[in-house]
Amino acid sequence: MKTNYIDNEEKELMDSLDGIDLSKIKTDDKNSKLLQKSAKSFVKKEETKMNIRISSNELDKIKAKAEQERDRSNCREL
Repeated sequence: MKTNYIDNEEKELMDSLDGIDLSKIKTDDKNSKLLQKSAKSFVKKEETKMNIRISSNELDKIKAKAEQERDRSNCREL
């Protein structure tokens, strides 16, 4: 498990779970599948969100650069 960027509380939780034999925990297949689906959906949503603050001048530069890249890729397709 990748453990970068965890705080002390998260580390304590991970350490406490290390001693538990999870194979002995009974599972409910219906709820298990629902939880897996929900977790995957949540992770997928979190991976696509990003909020940054930049000046309008910087945003204009980024848009211009993206347009140049798009124009270059369109020229290659021809």
